[in-house]
Amino acid sequence: MNIIPATIISVLGGLSLLVLIGYIAGLLNQKIKETSLKNLLMLVNEIAYNAVVEVGETFVKDIKQKSKDGKLTVEEAKEAFSRAKNKIKETIGSQVVALAKQIGIEIDKLIDITIERLVSELKSRWTKKK
Repeated sequence: MNIIPATIISVLGGLSLLVLIGYIAGLLNQKIKETSLKNLLMLVNEIAYNAVVEVGETFVKDIKQKSKDGKLTVEEAKEAFSRAKNKIKETIGSQVVALAKQIGIEIDKLIDITIERLVSELKSRWTKKK
């Protein structure tokens, strides 16, 4: 009769260990995903910053100088956005796209949001410089 309680305790201990291992694995996966997301956001932000600044200092600056009111038309703004986005996509490469997909991020949406945020931030800095 002592064999049955020992077997039950052994089985329960084994199950508890499996549950604990599963829990720890889940925590590790979450930490890896959080770290990957943080790295992805930092990388895309850095690349996007450089692209937005470059497009701003070349294309946008040239258009504004040629414009009577010093402003972009809606179509010119769309073209500037498109140029920045294309430059970012050229730079980030397939590994970053794969990482974004792996952690559930739509890279196009991330790029769009990042460009919009940076343009807003930089626009206020650029207008203060004048």
